[in-house]
Amino acid sequence: MLSILHQAKQYEAESALSTKQSLGYVSSLVESMNASAARRKKFVSAKLKPPVTGDS
Repeated sequence: MLSILHQAKQYEAESALSTKQSLGYVSSLVESMNASAARRKKFVSAKLKPPVTGDS
């Protein structure tokens, strides 16, 4: 979380954005991290599932 806030502060300083625009940037960073976490979870879940065989 601190990393996101530092990135947003740096982005705001470098691009002279308003606070509202910075909040939008923070929101997009968080959204991106959530999507990445969901993809990682899906990948790990798929790897942990036992292989399906036709031997029933």
